[in-house]
Amino acid sequence: MKTKLFPLNQAIMFALLAFFVLLSGCSSMSSSSTGDDMAPSITDQPFYSADFKEVLIPGGLKLNRDKSMFITTDSFKGGFLHYKGRLEVNSLTDFFLNSMPKNGWQRTGMVKYKNVLLAFSKPRKTCMITIAESDLKFSTEVFIYVSEQINKSPSPCLTGQQQTP
Repeated sequence: MKTKLFPLNQAIMFALLAFFVLLSGCSSMSSSSTGDDMAPSITDQPFYSADFKEVLIPGGLKLNRDKSMFITTDSFKGGFLHYKGRLEVNSLTDFFLNSMPKNGWQRTGMVKYKNVLLAFSKPRKTCMITIAESDLKFSTEVFIYVSEQINKSPSPCLTGQQQTP
């Protein structure tokens, strides 16, 4: 008479195989993942945007070019930038409240509700920053709106004066 150890051996082998698969999966994830899909580390350095050199951006945020735009006309320069990252709303708020005055911006307003809205100004410039958690709370979005009135002679259309030939 033969004993049936096969189901027990099969269960043990399956458990060992599952253990090794999970173990190897975790080690390959940590060694091969890129910085784009990992939470930003504390050592990420703040940086200035190429378009808005007066607004310091916290390290750990990544620019979304599809939702950003920079505009320049004869009398206006500005636009908006959209950043996304895995930082907390409160720490981002504190970052902007501390860094903007160091770059010459004066806080002109703040609204806190589900999202945070910060307003800053300089002579002839305004900046509004909206900080919002994504719906699933996996990431945080930062919208930065900057406008600057360029000092050029005003257009007759804008001043209401008529031009004489």
